[in-house]
Amino acid sequence: MVSTDAKCASEPSKKPERPGMDHMPRPPMVTDCIFLFGPRAAGKSTVGKALVDLLPNWTFYDIDYEFRLRFESDRENAEDRPPVSYYEGCRKIMLDCMENERVIIALGGGAIVNDVIPEVGIRNFQDCRRRGALVLVLPARRRSRCCHIIYQRESKRRYVMTEDYVRQQFDQRVGRMRDYADGIVYGIAPRRLAQQVIRRYGL
Repeated sequence: MVSTDAKCASEPSKKPERPGMDHMPRPPMVTDCIFLFGPRAAGKSTVGKALVDLLPNWTFYDIDYEFRLRFESDRENAEDRPPVSYYEGCRKIMLDCMENERVIIALGGGAIVNDVIPEVGIRNFQDCRRRGALVLVLPARRRSRCCHIIYQRESKRRYVMTEDYVRQQFDQRVGRMRDYADGIVYGIAPRRLAQQVIRRYGL
């Protein structure tokens, strides 16, 4: 079933939720590069790990993890190199990762829709679109359920935020994310969502 942006952003109909992948404007393609993007705590890394479990010849990169590994782990020598902003560093890592074949890349929350440095988001979108498929990951179809799940996950992390803040960020960003996506996966069953991606893109 194809969900319009208006339906996804509104409160639910009476139909039960189900995991799935919506058809988006760009037709399905055969690609060896999948970019997973979406709000923080949407499940991008979990879906990425599920994908490589099903695709043993593929490599998974979590951009947030790679950023910490490259730019935050070596604190002793941090003063010896120029500072690297989060978005600049993540973009560099993304470009490095996409040079490889058969890759699944989980992007950071602000990689595509970036209100801090909008031009970085635009360049990232253009590069991702040229290289592979952009798949938006959301834990539910309904806005209220989606925000609640994200808030519950964020509350277990080191970040402190209110559920109102999560809803505000969702409303500001997710509509634009849908516009940029080649496909959207909904749900909290990562293996099932991974199978949806595999079938759609012939992986």
